[in-house]
Amino acid sequence: MKEQAQQKYIEVQVLEQQLKQNQKNLEIMHQQMLELNAISESLVELKKTKKGQEMLVPLGSGIFVKSELKDNNEILTNVGSDVVISKTSAEAKTFIKKQTEFVTGMISKTEQEMQSSVVKYQELKEELQGMVEK
Repeated sequence: MKEQAQQKYIEVQVLEQQLKQNQKNLEIMHQQMLELNAISESLVELKKTKKGQEMLVPLGSGIFVKSELKDNNEILTNVGSDVVISKTSAEAKTFIKKQTEFVTGMISKTEQEMQSSVVKYQELKEELQGMVEK
């Protein structure tokens, strides 16, 4: 009986850690969604901006540099491993849309996994509580 209680306790601890990790992953994915939405909005605004118009370009963390727009249709996209490719504005929008759909799917999958884990976690805790009370 004691071994079973220890096993249940370990399972509860493992599920608890998995839930915490899934919660962190969800937070990261929601942040990615915010960034993707901001990029999508920026692409719309960029298309409205005329060539030669002065604009502020973010360098990061609230730091900007003044710049002049030379082309509002060519978008440079990092595809990984420090490889940058040129895309049209329409291609960039499609690329962002696909990324958004992928992240949305991952969020949904992670939320479903978390719901299943929470149910299992509660069941195990109840079992453990029953074992301890005996």
